[in-house]
Amino acid sequence: MKYIFILLGIFALLNCKVEDSGEINIEIVSETDIHVYIGKQEIKFGISANFKDENDFFNSEDIEETLFNVDIKGKKSGSTYPLVCRLWKDEDKELSLLCNISTQFNDNEFSIDAHTKFEYNSKNVTLSINVPNLEFHPVEGKLPFLYSSKRNIAITDQKTVPLEFKCDSYNEEPLFISKDNTFVHLENCHKEESNLLKCEIPRDNLDIIANKENSYDVYYIHEKIGYQYLPFVKAININYQNNKEDINFKLVKLTNNKVEIGSYITFETNVKNMDKIKTTSFNLPLQDNKQLDCHFIKHDISTPLLMSCYYGYNLDNYTIGVIEGFNQSNLHHKYNFVHEEQDFSETIHTIESEFAQYYIKNVYPETLDFKKKDSYEIFISPGLNNIALIENGKDLECRGGEDLKICTVPKSYFKDKNNGYYYLQHKGKEGDNTINFINYETFGVNVNVENLGEISKYSLGLFALIFLLVL
Repeated sequence: MKYIFILLGIFALLNCKVEDSGEINIEIVSETDIHVYIGKQEIKFGISANFKDENDFFNSEDIEETLFNVDIKGKKSGSTYPLVCRLWKDEDKELSLLCNISTQFNDNEFSIDAHTKFEYNSKNVTLSINVPNLEFHPVEGKLPFLYSSKRNIAITDQKTVPLEFKCDSYNEEPLFISKDNTFVHLENCHKEESNLLKCEIPRDNLDIIANKENSYDVYYIHEKIGYQYLPFVKAININYQNNKEDINFKLVKLTNNKVEIGSYITFETNVKNMDKIKTTSFNLPLQDNKQLDCHFIKHDISTPLLMSCYYGYNLDNYTIGVIEGFNQSNLHHKYNFVHEEQDFSETIHTIESEFAQYYIKNVYPETLDFKKKDSYEIFISPGLNNIALIENGKDLECRGGEDLKICTVPKSYFKDKNNGYYYLQHKGKEGDNTINFINYETFGVNVNVENLGEISKYSLGLFALIFLLVL
């Protein structure tokens, strides 16, 4: 993610006061360069004022009726272009400017030096904005623009968690809540007649990644710019009240003692009897003052619990040795992870690579049901090369760059394969040799295909029915 789609928290309020005469003066100055992704067809963005309306001068119910015009000036052409803006006030009483441009423009670099006045509830508002460096990065089509106040949600026995956003633009982009490289897709998103977008989070999916106390951000996926944060969708706080279970485990082996730099090593544990999970991360101290950033992941009911650790850019061959005991009790809402001291003498061998990152944060969608569709496009972040879903199998056809790969998975890819869980994997090089690396650090995909066994049973049943009718 090279740029932030919408501005958040980069403006400093220099002066704001309400006069006894019934006037309010707000001055906003930016001292940083601002980069904003915009959709060429629909240009919408926001500016955080970093001002709290402590005296409730503005009412949240009608503040968005405060429409006013602000001009931005192209740095190269000197041309001015009109913005149409309004104020928005969130639950914490923080003010923001929400703006759009309805005219075509030839510049990408702008400045704003604007003063505007408008009336609100019989009082005069004077707003001054000084933004010396504003740069747009246009993307073909439209980009979503969603905003909402923070939510505090207590989990009880609900099957889904409903969410609601105010919506200036939404084009069916996949939406996620995310924290610390854990992701949950928002489902059943639909726009109401008003400017509301309603979605829901299935509890079964949330339970996989949630901690006792969680504060999630919302992201979307765009084909050209990858995963993008929606900063005007304020924090979604979700808390669990259930009791927790201790998971006492030992490390059994390394699943991959040859790793590329910028990738993960993964330890298999002796635990199988627990739910599918992916935890937030924790720090694992090792010998020689080394440390790893790790998380626990269990891919499927039949697979063991894994501890996956980012090995980073260590270019040496490293023997792990003694791992001290620990009790990690703040990683997941259902489990504590207890490990006694263990001498683990396996050696990690590193392989240099031409790319900076060889790990996967997320794949979407996680279920490929070929009884419903003959082909899927899956979104993989970051964008590795030579991606496959079958061990030593054919690479998928993919497009995109380092931030995101979009790979086509036709039904024929799983010819003669069975329903089941498939890991993401990619091919790397060690000298002249090709090595297959399985990406255990994130979830793979569940595949549902009409395999030969299912077809045979169906055909046999149909034959039996015809035989009885003939008799």
